[in-house]
Amino acid sequence: ETGQPWTATSGTWGVTGRQAYLNESSSGARKSARVDAGEADVIIECDLTFGTGENGELVGRQSDNDNYVLAGADRTNLAFIGKFEVGAFSTLDSVAFTWTDGQSYKLRFELRGSSLALYVDGVLRASATDGLNSTITSHGIGTFQNAPNGTYSGRFDNFVVRAA
Repeated sequence: ETGQPWTATSGTWGVTGRQAYLNESSSGARKSARVDAGEADVIIECDLTFGTGENGELVGRQSDNDNYVLAGADRTNLAFIGKFEVGAFSTLDSVAFTWTDGQSYKLRFELRGSSLALYVDGVLRASATDGLNSTITSHGIGTFQNAPNGTYSGRFDNFVVRAA
């Protein structure tokens, strides 16, 4: 938490027990919330816990819901870095990684110029080079809500954005 106000780019977000969560029952759409950190080159960190079939991401340099870079968990057992550019998704790097329902993972997404890196529990899992939105200073959390019961149960805790 940086102290600045959050903006729900898409979706309805809530906070309980100092954990952010998606607070709606729709399914099959990208959802995100962001904060302006005043820096484009940053390290984004949080503890992520999710339920069956859910995804969770750290979102970087988000100008709107169609243009940003992201890194995190794809429930097809991948850790990945990707981007949405003009609404189209591209995977920049991915690696096989087994995510366990209900387990908390420490995610760290480093954005330094065009260099992007994803760490899971302190281990580098994916890296890429891409210059999309390299001067944008809004960063946050997101999900592609595809929870089987229609309600996202994932939790984002201990969220921090700091200068890289």
